[in-house]
Amino acid sequence: MSYGDIAAYSESRLGSVIRRLYSDPQFQAVLRKAWGLPRLFHKDNLASVFHWVKTFSSIDEFQAMMFRLINFNLRTTSDGLSVTHTERLTDGAGRLFLSNHRSTVLDTSYLNYVLAQIGFPTVYSAAGDNLMKTAWVQHLIRLNKGFVVKRRVEGVREKLAEAHRLSNYISDLLDEGNSVWIAHRGGRAKNGDDRTDSSVLKMLSMHNGFGSFREWSSRVLIQPMTISWEQLPQDEVLAAEVAGELEPTTMHRDLMNIIGEINGWKGRVHIAFGEQVTGDSRADVVAALDRQIQTNTRLWDANWLAYVRTRDLSQADRMTILAHVDLPRGERVLGRARRLPPKSRDAFLSMYARPVENALAHAGSLGALLEDQRARFQDAQVISEPAK
Repeated sequence: MSYGDIAAYSESRLGSVIRRLYSDPQFQAVLRKAWGLPRLFHKDNLASVFHWVKTFSSIDEFQAMMFRLINFNLRTTSDGLSVTHTERLTDGAGRLFLSNHRSTVLDTSYLNYVLAQIGFPTVYSAAGDNLMKTAWVQHLIRLNKGFVVKRRVEGVREKLAEAHRLSNYISDLLDEGNSVWIAHRGGRAKNGDDRTDSSVLKMLSMHNGFGSFREWSSRVLIQPMTISWEQLPQDEVLAAEVAGELEPTTMHRDLMNIIGEINGWKGRVHIAFGEQVTGDSRADVVAALDRQIQTNTRLWDANWLAYVRTRDLSQADRMTILAHVDLPRGERVLGRARRLPPKSRDAFLSMYARPVENALAHAGSLGALLEDQRARFQDAQVISEPAK
């Protein structure tokens, strides 16, 4: 089966794709705006960076260069990146990371950075074809082991055939010992509600090598993963989309959103690895993924404060939460909602409050949730700290 139009680029294509990438006028314009780029790589100018990159002979070398950019991004636009439960990545076996999805490009970039820092291979990652409209963005994604999920397919038969092909490609990657990241639902959870889409599991388990869903979920190492952002990437834009106060997306706006995600302030970021999931049915696995993804969400001050402001709570619960919250820190994130129109403002606050509501449904009580959060994240490992 041919995967040429969706597969991540092979190392045999590295040189030709790099030449095509650096000859792209749009990409050149982006590089010119990145005034500190040569200095970051200890080079004199962008031309010397290009000549250096042309000497790369492996995807690993290209990704190592990208990790220097990610490290710079974390140090200058965040308050640090932390991680919990790396011990659950017990061996070198290929695993299927099923993850919540918050940032178009940074979810997997930060995951790969974490994996590289702790000595694990990086992942192959799914990216929607809406990101592939801009040539240089497509080249960067597929050079970084990204593969294409075709969402704009016409016709029931054609959609089914494409789903089978994607399932086979992912299965082949896993059989070869690679790890794969894919969102547990189609696209980002723009309203803050992380819930697994059963159709994603249906696609993944289509591969003909498995006789039943139980067999598939037992043989494929399904690793839930949660990424928690103190300040959600492009949160004001997402709120406007949810509220219906933004015009339909365009290629230009998609690109501006990506740049905004990269350059925007993020606060603290946390990645949590869950326990392997199996199940007799899709419904079993959906429930297990939702439980782990929602309970492994690190709830920041802004989440708690938004919950207080948008939910009808008892005075005792309200006081308990406010005693737990760093109010100035939460207000730093939520205060920006004041400049939004009313519908977008409501969507903005709800986006931050919903993860608390989801986690509380599993904990049963506010006190249990606060204790669970303390226990889950008290031993978090710091991967990156902000620049002094």
